[in-house]
Amino acid sequence: MVLDPRWRASQARGNQPGAMPQTGGNGHPGAGRAVSRKPAGTMATGPVPPGGTRYTRTVNGSPAAPSRYPGPRHSQGGPRRRASSVRPPEQRGRPRRAAVISLLAAILLVQAALSLRLVWANTAFQDEALYLWAGHLELASWLHGLPIPPLPSYFPGAPVLYPPLAALADHLGGLAGARILSLCLMLGASLLLWDSARLLVGMRAAFFATAIFAVLGPTLALGAFASNVTLSLFLTALAAWCVIGGGDYVTGAGQALFSQLSIGNAAGSPLTNFWSWLGILTLAAMCGVLASLQRRSHALTWLLALLALAVLLVPVKQSILHATISLEANAGTGAWFAAIPAGYAIDRFIGAAAPGRMRVAVCGACAVALAFPLSLGAGQSWALSRSWANSSSFIAIFRPLADHGSGRLLVEDPSVAEYYLPAGRQWWRWSGTRTIVVRDGNRVTFHTGSAELFGQYIAEGYFSYVALNFGDTITLDHAIRAALGRNRSYQIVQVIPYGVGTYVIWRYRPRQARQPGGYQPFPHPPARVHHRGQR
Repeated sequence: MVLDPRWRASQARGNQPGAMPQTGGNGHPGAGRAVSRKPAGTMATGPVPPGGTRYTRTVNGSPAAPSRYPGPRHSQGGPRRRASSVRPPEQRGRPRRAAVISLLAAILLVQAALSLRLVWANTAFQDEALYLWAGHLELASWLHGLPIPPLPSYFPGAPVLYPPLAALADHLGGLAGARILSLCLMLGASLLLWDSARLLVGMRAAFFATAIFAVLGPTLALGAFASNVTLSLFLTALAAWCVIGGGDYVTGAGQALFSQLSIGNAAGSPLTNFWSWLGILTLAAMCGVLASLQRRSHALTWLLALLALAVLLVPVKQSILHATISLEANAGTGAWFAAIPAGYAIDRFIGAAAPGRMRVAVCGACAVALAFPLSLGAGQSWALSRSWANSSSFIAIFRPLADHGSGRLLVEDPSVAEYYLPAGRQWWRWSGTRTIVVRDGNRVTFHTGSAELFGQYIAEGYFSYVALNFGDTITLDHAIRAALGRNRSYQIVQVIPYGVGTYVIWRYRPRQARQPGGYQPFPHPPARVHHRGQR
């Protein structure tokens, strides 16, 4: 006896816990109903094949003819899953999302820890002091209407954006507060790099790209450096992320890439230092471009090549302009772009391994290998943060000289002293070796410093104090020292060690204004000796 295929379908629909078996009026199973029992002497065998053909077999083992019946719906899409293994839609992806957040948080914590140790490593650099000093002047001008110098001529970019923001942070937390603001901007740039790389080349490449960028020496140093470069890097990364999210990858990345040339302030040391800071990243980025050739995607290859070349923009620009200022401040902008093809190179290297344990082992080995750029970047960032002279002793000695008077001051690189000293708010009193500030009533003029002009002002006793360290403008410093020697009213009062050199401070005291017993640069004339009997 062959089992009617309709009975199996009705059994599947009606044999549920608690369901009552039903029969047709004539005792045979009806369509769409469940039956109470199987017909005697028959049995159904095996799962339903994907094609839907059902076989039945008699008790004596003789096969029966196949029956074409589609069977239950779950049999057409493969084997039925257990109810316990199916998770609600809102729970799907939670473990992977938690793992991604954990990896990203680990990268940002390492970056923050390595940069925080640099916040208190040294006193303010000249550029840091300049931006913070200018920001305080701008805030005073906005709140009280005080006059300010022509700040756009002091530094590039928008002086109404970063200096006031950094001055607010400095007001709340001092120099450390301004540097922590830069750390927050660098952490934001790393976060934008993660998501940009994820959209372009995948999650695994995004992890390695962000990890490499976060531990670079310039990245860590910028996280503890109060400069507009950190803000420009963050805004460039934000622009690139917005464009990448919009989908026009090549055009948008190119626009965001070349915008850094006008935003960044080229700051630098010899170009050979560039390779020690970003050599590993550059080589990895070039490997990423070569790896993309195997995908036969011209758009991806061109995009990665454009991003890889970004790391060379700053050194090439400074080579053309014959710049002599440091590169570390702006090297981070090009490194942000080049990190994407570098992460893609590592991703393709891992993908070339055999799936399974081998690929997991290769991925783990690449993660462990990040310890090398981490240790290298930690050492380089510490060296960069200690590369300028500590100004604590100079500020301590020069503070009473500048604050307890109203005379005009000539200081080589005056931005550090202007930032630390209350007298720095009186900006019209301060001149540097590059610019002479002359105030006549309410009119303030700026003159370019030269040996002849300095000689004229020194001969007239225009400056109350002169402080030279014979550093950046050493030729002009020697000319100023010669002019000071010709005016005997200027005398050396302090010689302060400053880095590898010294700060020499001269004080102006007119000869006719000297009081007996006061400071005399020369010995007193011999006193007349009175003997007894003489009048």
